[in-house]
Amino acid sequence: MTPDIGHEKFNSVYDEYLDADFNEADTRAKIIDKILKDVLGWAEKDIAREYAVNSGFIDYRLNQNGICKLVIEAKRSDDYFLIPPDKNNRYYKISGAISSVRNLISAMTQAKHYCDDIGCKHAVVSNGSQFIVFSAITIGKPWKDFRCLVFNSLHDIKSNFALFYSVLSRDAVLDGSLNTYINEHKSRLKFQKIIDMIHNPDYTWSRNELYTYIRPIADVAFHELLDDSREDILRKCYVHEKTKDTADEMDSFFRDRLPHFSGSFAVSDLEEDEHGSSTLDTAMTECMETSAEGNLIVLLGGVGVGKSTFIHRYYKVVLTKVPNFYWFYIDFRKTEPRVDALEEFIFRSINEQFLKKYKPILAKDDPEISFEASVSELKAYYSKLFRDIKKDGAYVSIVIDNIDQHDIGLQESIFLYASSICDLLKSITLISVRENTFLMSTRLGVFDAYDIPKFHIAAPNFLSLIVKRLDYAINLLSNDDFDQKFRPMPLDKKEQLAKYFNVIKLSLIYPNPQAKKIVRFIDNVSVGNMREALRMFNNFIVSGNTNINEIFAKLEAKGSYQIAFHQFIKSILLGERRYYNQDKSNIMNLYDFDTSLTDSYSNSFRILQYLYEKKNSQSPIGTGYIDINNLLIIGQEINISREIMADSLERLARFNLIELDNLSRTEISKASYAKITYAGIFYLNELSHQFVYLDTVMADTPISDDDIFESLKQKINETEIPNRLERVQEFTQYLKEFEEVEFKNYPELTSHHFTCTSFLNRVHNEFLLQIPSILDNFYKRKDEGS
Repeated sequence: MTPDIGHEKFNSVYDEYLDADFNEADTRAKIIDKILKDVLGWAEKDIAREYAVNSGFIDYRLNQNGICKLVIEAKRSDDYFLIPPDKNNRYYKISGAISSVRNLISAMTQAKHYCDDIGCKHAVVSNGSQFIVFSAITIGKPWKDFRCLVFNSLHDIKSNFALFYSVLSRDAVLDGSLNTYINEHKSRLKFQKIIDMIHNPDYTWSRNELYTYIRPIADVAFHELLDDSREDILRKCYVHEKTKDTADEMDSFFRDRLPHFSGSFAVSDLEEDEHGSSTLDTAMTECMETSAEGNLIVLLGGVGVGKSTFIHRYYKVVLTKVPNFYWFYIDFRKTEPRVDALEEFIFRSINEQFLKKYKPILAKDDPEISFEASVSELKAYYSKLFRDIKKDGAYVSIVIDNIDQHDIGLQESIFLYASSICDLLKSITLISVRENTFLMSTRLGVFDAYDIPKFHIAAPNFLSLIVKRLDYAINLLSNDDFDQKFRPMPLDKKEQLAKYFNVIKLSLIYPNPQAKKIVRFIDNVSVGNMREALRMFNNFIVSGNTNINEIFAKLEAKGSYQIAFHQFIKSILLGERRYYNQDKSNIMNLYDFDTSLTDSYSNSFRILQYLYEKKNSQSPIGTGYIDINNLLIIGQEINISREIMADSLERLARFNLIELDNLSRTEISKASYAKITYAGIFYLNELSHQFVYLDTVMADTPISDDDIFESLKQKINETEIPNRLERVQEFTQYLKEFEEVEFKNYPELTSHHFTCTSFLNRVHNEFLLQIPSILDNFYKRKDEGS
């Protein structure tokens, strides 16, 4: 049913029944039935008439998938409601002027009883010409303190048909129109965040006291290994083991499998052994055997999985065994190019590297080429040079990396130009991209014409990566020439740093619950992004929230120290900040939501739970992917609008708790499918009810209860464990009671599989179970220190 067809049908009803006078049965059969089915698009199967409930018989019950969306109380056409006219407003407060319209209030009260009986939120009272729409079940105040929407006559409907259709048509109701046009509770519930009321919310702690000495070590050992000065650490710290399925909890909980589209596009997994050999070797050998031709190779991988690190090691370590192999690295992080400047950037990068690295070796008798040469001169020069040296048995490779730092349009242009380079220079051209860039390009036809080898690189095992880096840092501190390579450091600081790094290493590899939880946290939250995992690790080792004095004191007293999970996660959540702010963190607050759209804390939980339950289901694109449109329809069934669902999906995608089929973290409008990630499972089943997580994100969570808000605000700076436990218990108790009110005021939620779970009650109960052990550890540590 379209609005235009509905309008045409309504005009027929208007002409036929404008002056009609019917009893109740005729009103239903001759006017309301026609308006519902012919004008508003409700199907006969959606309508139940004379539906028996405890308080009587419902004239109309309008359903969708067994869920009642609307109750209609029908009156005879001559039972006119004498509603005082208001030219400027069609919304009336039920306890206001219309409260004296007794026949209307009586009919609305009857409809409310019906809604109470079956758990339907919205109702309509109609005598065939007047339609009064209202919320029968309300939050915060009695139902009569809210407003109703009045269409006062058939003429009024005719004059305002667009609004009438937008409120009551079947498609509009399923899309949440009644929540949009009728509900008022979102504007009446005032939410506040503690972070917004703090005088200095951006307050930062001082870095820990070893920061000055840690920084130069961290810059070498715990960052990317791309520049030439880091070839030593590239050789010693490269991790060839990739994430894999395993029952061992100390191994990665992120299983970085081939992307869902790999079968369709013949993507191979890039596997390596400890000698550096990989599945790429075969393709590279074939390219060298056909060196007279140009060859294109695509390396696919997610954000931060180590595409650039693999490339640098492969070319600097593995391919150095191949004689006369010359390669040029085009790093698109170093530019903000326009499409029309791609060629110039690429050829000037080739020229710069040639003049610095290869000029003394190659082209001794060729004409000189300068840094200032024109692009056309560069193209001609290198086209000839590369052909000439290849005739002598040399190999040339152009590597194009980090194009995913730019927008998709530019990436696709670089893709296309990479093929042109192959044709022009007859080089082996390797281009590294994110999977979503490749997927978008294939869908848009950019790669349809090319039969090229494609390899997917998985994330390295985090534990192996960080242990190798820590060992490298510890050995670096004991080197005799350390002070020559770095700024001179006092011997006692070197020893402290070595001890500190060793404590961290043992805290990660020692087989105990705390170590397992730390590794689980990093693996799951980073979702295979090793750049992000290293960033989190760096945050911990330098954070002012990391109590380094306690570490050394306990180490001195007991000879060992295990970094606790709560210590680690707090430093990750906060970094240098005193207060958590989701906009400045890479850790999501599951309890945050857009208060202008909804008043529910549970929508993100509901989506995660649904996707979790479907994680083994099959779809056209792979296991666990759910059609987003179907998910939105499920929300509509229970009066959760598409806008609310889309907002939650966008939040979850941004923090990588769900994966979209276009592999973007921002462009949900262009995605068709979604699946839960291991991060999403971790948040849902573990992180969401952890004491330290709740205690931290509480400051940036909207709270509607003024008394609770003031109480928590007063306690936000408490640092003693018993006081922190008390405020978190108050916070989770508030969440639990808020959820109970939500179920009470929206009883239909309890009968739908998508919304029936009491997530916040579970969070509260799971938190309560943690209190005894947390207090026990607190008093134990206190006794040890006294």
